[in-house]
Amino acid sequence: MPRLTMDFMLRRLLVKRPRLLQRSTLLCVLAAAAVVAACDRPTKPVTSFDLFISSARAATPGAVAAVTAGQSRAAVPTGKPLSAADVDFVARAASSNALEVEASKLALERSKNPAVRDFAQHMVADHGKVGEELRALPVAASVGNFAALMLKHKDQLNKLRELQGPAFDKAYATQIGVAAHQETVSLFQKAADGAADSQTKAFAQAKLPALREHLQMAQTLAQRVGSAAPAAKPAQSADAAMAKPAK
Repeated sequence: MPRLTMDFMLRRLLVKRPRLLQRSTLLCVLAAAAVVAACDRPTKPVTSFDLFISSARAATPGAVAAVTAGQSRAAVPTGKPLSAADVDFVARAASSNALEVEASKLALERSKNPAVRDFAQHMVADHGKVGEELRALPVAASVGNFAALMLKHKDQLNKLRELQGPAFDKAYATQIGVAAHQETVSLFQKAADGAADSQTKAFAQAKLPALREHLQMAQTLAQRVGSAAPAAKPAQSADAAMAKPAK
């Protein structure tokens, strides 16, 4: 018996059972539309996470919800905003540290005093490492120009460049060695006590002992260089100047 084609079967149903044909045709049309829509829909690559969710959904719906929620939380960063005081500390510390390095390099070029040169070499090595650690802090990314000197420090360096010989040694020991380290110790102490960022606070606490040691070394150097330097002439009083006859 020859096989009935689809057209032939539809014609027979149309003649004998029109109502059944209408219902069956409607179901076929709906099924075909669903297939076409599924074929036209863009496919999404299946990941290992999708397979895990599909297999776990039937067994433990609660666990699936927990995993999905955890994935969403992990995708959204929850870091707290940076403290303006922490950013200011890193900026000031970077400038002060750069001043120590640049002034000490200048001392190695100009000074002939062995004590000054030894201190300067020590500062270049130590503060060079401090600068690298400062730059690695997360807060450092918020500092505009990390390598730039503050105006105050730039002026100190420029004034130091104008000096030579014993005058340079004395200025370097007192201004860069003592005064600058006193300010730096105070700056780091404040951050060690109250920095909001934990890494910044730990960094300041870790560097304080070495900075205090630098200050003691600078004070000893200033005493040695100051005693060797020629004493300044005492300033003439206003009364003496008035009593002196004009030529």
